[in-house]
Amino acid sequence: MSGLKIYYSDRIEDLAGKLKEQLLAERTTNGNPFAFAKVVVPNTNIAKWLQIRSFSDAPSLCMGVNFPFIEQTLYGLLADCLKKEERPQLLPMNAYTNGVMSILLKDNDARLEPFRRYIDAEANAPVVIDSRSKARMAWQLSVKLANLIDKYEVHRRNIVEKWLDEKFPNLHTRITKHEHVV
Repeated sequence: MSGLKIYYSDRIEDLAGKLKEQLLAERTTNGNPFAFAKVVVPNTNIAKWLQIRSFSDAPSLCMGVNFPFIEQTLYGLLADCLKKEERPQLLPMNAYTNGVMSILLKDNDARLEPFRRYIDAEANAPVVIDSRSKARMAWQLSVKLANLIDKYEVHRRNIVEKWLDEKFPNLHTRITKHEHVV
């Protein structure tokens, strides 16, 4: 599909039908069977639903379709407008995961006790990974928590900002000043 087309609906089935129409029209007029279409989705669940349920009657339409997330697409559009040295860098998901894992393994904060019990570590002590199963559990928990952090930053920004304002009242002022300097 050339250009950016946005469709809204309160029913995913209607959007899926419109998507099939658009993909079919593009495939017949484009003439290039190897051209990839980009369908921006808000999450993995929508992408999987489209791939499995929506295209079940026309599986060939799903081939050659990329399903990037909104954040990645918006970043790509922004990055295309800026010079390479001015482009902001996205923090990779592994950085979130590694940060969470580091806190789980090293921090002695009592509020982390439920997570330590999940991993089967002693109370109020750093987590000691002495088996593969504990390492796997710590990593899986870190991945889940990192995904939640990411989702809250993107989709619940007002909650995060309110919490930051309560915990760090001068932080918002410093960020605002910094934004004006740049």
